[in-house]
Amino acid sequence: MITWHIVVLAGYFIFGLCLGLYYYSKGLRAYRDYRFVADTPEVPIRSLAMGFVTIHGKAVADQCLSSPVTHTPCCCYQVRIQSYGSDGKWEDEIPDFQCHRFYLEDGTGKVLVDASGAELELIQSAYAETGPLPVLSSTRVLSALGLPPTMGRVIAEPELRAYAQKTLNPKGLGSNADRRRYRLMEYLLLPGHWYDVAGTCVENSSAQNPSDHLLIQKGQNETIFSISWRSEKELRRTLRNRALLYIVGGAALALLFVAILVGMVSVLQRLGPW
Repeated sequence: MITWHIVVLAGYFIFGLCLGLYYYSKGLRAYRDYRFVADTPEVPIRSLAMGFVTIHGKAVADQCLSSPVTHTPCCCYQVRIQSYGSDGKWEDEIPDFQCHRFYLEDGTGKVLVDASGAELELIQSAYAETGPLPVLSSTRVLSALGLPPTMGRVIAEPELRAYAQKTLNPKGLGSNADRRRYRLMEYLLLPGHWYDVAGTCVENSSAQNPSDHLLIQKGQNETIFSISWRSEKELRRTLRNRALLYIVGGAALALLFVAILVGMVSVLQRLGPW
């Protein structure tokens, strides 16, 4: 006779099987993205054509943002915010992302880039933690990028806490919010530094001058759009490894739960009629 325990176990096993198949299919899509990028050669900016392109150039900005944690002039910033939960674990909150359009130039020309919706791999400029014993550090970017110390100095803890609270809830937080601990990790796209961009080249309908007639952005039909400080070779390796991880991991997970289901059915058959 089938009991509810068996039904619940079967439900878990079927869920595991579906999860494995989901990651396997996700891996196939990731491998398609890898092959698409690998088969698209990097081109000089003056030779850009409509469609998917990969380019390498130096970021140039007409107008810079001031990053919230270190007040560093940048083209784009992304701040990961974590809060310390009652269970003693750090929990990811909604990241803060701001970006102005910027140019990428390589000596042959320049092109406008809109980073909205891009998968970003940027250099970490600062790590900051609020709480009874705040930990403030901005040395990573200073040594790696040669920024003056005054440009990469982390703001004071009260400002960090106020920024985190305002970002997570612009309308104001509850009374318990003041006692929460926050961890902030800031990543910057800096003018004057070189980046690899893989995205879709389109006509810029809002061009203000002839040099802005092309724009790199996230395509409507092609979802690949990445901006990375790493080289094109490293980007391809990252995409390949991600695809293999999903494919192998998903297949292994699916096969594991199939084997468990088969074994479970075999045991029930030996036990007699259901």
